[in-house]
Amino acid sequence: MKWRSRLVPLLVLAGTALFLFDQGARREPVVREVSVLEGTAAGYRSYTDSTGRGNRTSTVVVFALTLSGYPANVTFRLLQPPPGGVPDGAAVRLEVPADTAETLARAARFPDSDYLIKALGASVDGRPVYSAAGDAERASGAATGFKIASAVFALLALAWGLLLVRRFRKAG
Repeated sequence: MKWRSRLVPLLVLAGTALFLFDQGARREPVVREVSVLEGTAAGYRSYTDSTGRGNRTSTVVVFALTLSGYPANVTFRLLQPPPGGVPDGAAVRLEVPADTAETLARAARFPDSDYLIKALGASVDGRPVYSAAGDAERASGAATGFKIASAVFALLALAWGLLLVRRFRKAG
């Protein structure tokens, strides 16, 4: 009966290794095609919005930017604002999903609807705020860290298992 209690750490170590590997696999960066939009800032504001449903809602801050030269009913959502916001008339370069051209065409056809496009990268007046490539690098680093931790726990589980086998052979 005593040998069964020694299996518990082996199962915990192996389970932790599997969990960490799964977390690393989930954080692998998704390769997205991006297109670049350039324009002049026509308006910038931040507001709070709620996300979720039912009693599982939370409040988020939305940093919204409108550009001149694009339909007025299109707002670009920045993930993080530049320090001091975006002044009107500033040159803006946005990295957006590749299918944004379809959304812009739809916005021009239906001016009574509002469209929100998430910016994957942004730079204001030539100063980068964030980029899609930087986000992919951070996600890749996080995934690698989880996988390394998973390998360490798997090696610990293997060592514990070998110790159990050795003790079992000595006892028997």
